[in-house]
Amino acid sequence: MGRKEEAIAAYQKAIEINPNFAEAYSNLANCYNDIGRKEEAIDAYKKAMELNPNFADAYNNLGIYYTDIGRKGEAIAAYQKAIELNPNHARAYNNLGACYNDMGRKEEAIAAYQKAIELKPNFAEAYNNLGVSCSDIGKKEEAIAAYQKAIELKPNFAEAYSNLGNCYSDIGKKEDAIVVFKKAIELNPNEAIIYNNLGIVYDTIGRKEEANAAYKKARELQ
Repeated sequence: MGRKEEAIAAYQKAIEINPNFAEAYSNLANCYNDIGRKEEAIDAYKKAMELNPNFADAYNNLGIYYTDIGRKGEAIAAYQKAIELNPNHARAYNNLGACYNDMGRKEEAIAAYQKAIELKPNFAEAYNNLGVSCSDIGKKEEAIAAYQKAIELKPNFAEAYSNLGNCYSDIGKKEDAIVVFKKAIELNPNEAIIYNNLGIVYDTIGRKEEANAAYKKARELQ
């Protein structure tokens, strides 16, 4: 039995002992969602909210579920309900921002990420996400500052290094891009896209041999 199955069994036992244990239902739903048992997940989330209509975390987790299955509108509604119930719910603001970003609503995404950071100033993931949205609308310097802050807060954040590398490349800072892509690879050596992006930078500055080596590694990892 894997760890998720063990956790499911434990939450089910907790519910058997206390059928009104809303948090156990919410945690059970998270486990179901993680292993792809989506219908059981939604039933457990709904039961958690039935037992505790003010359970902000359950709404946030429901939003994650809806996001995972592509129902963005329902995800946004769930995150907004979580925030209504707990206005200091930084993770719900961050998740709301990610939904807005995926839907192309970049300015709303930025506002949600900024609120998440206001509530939780050491929220590295929110800074990284803020950087993505800023970069997408051409605010490259703001994006770079956000990625740098994410890395300051979480020095092993490979994704933030990779995103920073893309930004440096976009504004012509190719050598800086190479440095941070190499750091991203050091932290996450199995991510093909980082090697590919490193290869593109090498290509643009005429370092063909290094570009080809990076592309070859990317192909091997795909």
